[in-house]
Amino acid sequence: MKICNQTAAEHIDFARTAASDQLWHGIGLKSVQSSVEKMDGEFSIGERDGVVTAFVTLYNVCP
Repeated sequence: MKICNQTAAEHIDFARTAASDQLWHGIGLKSVQSSVEKMDGEFSIGERDGVVTAFVTLYNVCP
């Protein structure tokens, strides 16, 4: 699965949230990564030319 979204940010630190409410924000990507790894899949995310792209690959999930 490939998901893309444009961003106006010059630098993105995917390990931290930029939201002012740090307690309730910033767990989404960690949750996705954890779920994918539990299913022996692969997760990656990056930014290039103002576009954030996340990749999720799951193996052997269909009978």
